[in-house]
Amino acid sequence: MFHMKIETEFRPIPMNRLKQLLGRRCTPFCVIGLVSLILWGHTMQFELVWDDRYFIEENQSIRSLSSIPDMFLTKDAQSSFPEGFVLFRPLRTVHYCLLYLAGGGDSPKAWLYHLTNILWHAVAGMLLFSVLRIFMRRVQVETEDSILTGFALLGAIAFVVHPVGSEVVCWAKSLDDIMATVFTLASLRCLLLWRNSKYPLVALLFFVLAVYSKVSALPFVLVAFAVFSKFHGISISRSFRLSTGFLGVALIFLVHRHWIIGHSSQTEPISGNYWQTLLDMLPVVPEYFRLLFGAPPFLIDYTFMKGGYSVLDLPVVVGFLLLGALALATRFLLKHPVRWPVGVGILWVGLFLLPVSNVLPMMQYMAERFLYLPLLGAIMALTIVLFQISKRRQAACVFGLLLVVWSGLSWDRSWIWSDDVTLFGQSCLEGPRNDRMRKNAVAAILDQPVLQQVFRNDDKTDRVEVVGQMSPDVARQIIPILENANQLIPDTAALSSTLAIAYALNQQPLKAIPLFRFALRINPNDILYKTNLAQAFTDASQLTLAKEMIESVLAVDPTNRNALTIASSVYWRLEDYQSAIYMFNNLLLSDPDNKEHQFWLEQAKEKLEEQAESAEKTF
Repeated sequence: MFHMKIETEFRPIPMNRLKQLLGRRCTPFCVIGLVSLILWGHTMQFELVWDDRYFIEENQSIRSLSSIPDMFLTKDAQSSFPEGFVLFRPLRTVHYCLLYLAGGGDSPKAWLYHLTNILWHAVAGMLLFSVLRIFMRRVQVETEDSILTGFALLGAIAFVVHPVGSEVVCWAKSLDDIMATVFTLASLRCLLLWRNSKYPLVALLFFVLAVYSKVSALPFVLVAFAVFSKFHGISISRSFRLSTGFLGVALIFLVHRHWIIGHSSQTEPISGNYWQTLLDMLPVVPEYFRLLFGAPPFLIDYTFMKGGYSVLDLPVVVGFLLLGALALATRFLLKHPVRWPVGVGILWVGLFLLPVSNVLPMMQYMAERFLYLPLLGAIMALTIVLFQISKRRQAACVFGLLLVVWSGLSWDRSWIWSDDVTLFGQSCLEGPRNDRMRKNAVAAILDQPVLQQVFRNDDKTDRVEVVGQMSPDVARQIIPILENANQLIPDTAALSSTLAIAYALNQQPLKAIPLFRFALRINPNDILYKTNLAQAFTDASQLTLAKEMIESVLAVDPTNRNALTIASSVYWRLEDYQSAIYMFNNLLLSDPDNKEHQFWLEQAKEKLEEQAESAEKTF
């Protein structure tokens, strides 16, 4: 046997070659786009999940271009559930309409909506790269262009791979967050490049598109004023005049929005009153601070957070101190001749968190998608800090290591959004106890096509109805799914009773009984669970227990047909034909032409006569 020795030598890209690559205008943008596709491209195989059902799958307004005017004129066109989603985001809805028509067919194509989020997210990263270059060139004029471009590219990639963005990129419904961010960045870039020759109408147009994508873009009015006064060095009075166009757009949008949804806020104050709600927002500050650093855990729902804090409670004090420290740091940095962009970044975070801070009451205290637009400021501050470190190679290495960690967290986190079962089931396992998530997980499990062959889940009543036959082949598919689900979420009556029904339909009543008992312990007065348990006792020939259970049902609901049918069978098998006759007579009252009940009524009468004759002979 011959062996060939192959010598390989690692040859790093020469520094001059790297500078040439970074010097090409298209290179950074291609890198940002490539990173976005590599990290997030797999989401195109994901399904539409959660609220996508209301905004995309069931929203009839996106089925036709003729509905576009309604998207700007009615709340009903925004979703299929306008009573539950009190919002006005017409540009997102228009975009959904275009995507639906582009996909063709009767149902929306999930991959197309996910691809759209990836592309918009990449554009946001590209615009951030451009904005970072402008800021860094302003504070360090003498810096070599390749170094400046390199750090701006690292900053843009940091935004693209940041794990807090996984919810927005992976959830089709969050397109509004990305659109608002892209248009806000486009407006900012136009203002930064403004030459003081004419009014920045293009920036104003982008701002219009931003607010009509999502209301969270409104604080850009203050950013525009800061750019005029701080970046361009224009007097306060003229900066105010130049900002009036942005202020006018904001006011017109708010009036328009109020007219469409009927009021300014989404809901009543979540904590009961306005000031208590604002106080209860202070414990959120450390959570947002942690997430901005990309530190786990990441959650899809924060409704487990409760209000009612007092001023001296530790979470409130910590939040207040952290908020105060950030405010003081921002003020100091804004006055610094070189580090003022860091202050601008921190200020950006605070400004764009205002719309989601219950200043106008909302339905929740926090959500990770609320950080998508504020995250730009945090990335800006981080990039400027590392860029201004004298030992830039070490700073770039630290930045690179951070990108690797964040990319790994984002990749791992993204898979939870693949489908509803994974999304809600995993959230139940990983997150704090949350009734909303448990209910959604149960609904997602029961709504799987294989289960819908036999069961129909009613989301409003939490009832499971048997609508099909349980053949042996179907049972072999359904029962393992339900067994795994019951282990995943063991304390839900709906899953336990559904698995019990599956066992009962598959002739395994002894397995069904403990599950029905468990469901009944959770809902002790539920007649349906009692009836099911009585049937399982009957099928298992535990007739005394079946009699006790079914009599408790009939004591509450004496006309319950299922209970009467079970009772007639129990009494027949117990040879209590007098009681069986009574049950058959009651069944015939509601269905007098039922031949089967008439037959068994006659049989019971004959059995009763035979009993009487036998008793006389014995006597």
